[in-house]
Amino acid sequence: MYYRPWQFYNAMRLVEEYGAGNKVFFGSDFPATTTGDSIRGFRGVNAIVKGTGLPPVSEQLIESIINRDSLEILGIK
Repeated sequence: MYYRPWQFYNAMRLVEEYGAGNKVFFGSDFPATTTGDSIRGFRGVNAIVKGTGLPPVSEQLIESIINRDSLEILGIK
């Protein structure tokens, strides 16, 4: 959703506010975009609110979603 920055920001703020970060998996949206572009977009989620006074999505949440082992969580070897 990074290519829809306002919706993505709001979705991630809700994830953070509800404490649901452990229920979110990273997905690249391939083939619509590349994994690298999706990671850069995810890490840039706060760009839309920079300088506005709106709360950012925490870097800890962003990195925990990007770096979690989704296959292990799903029990896939």
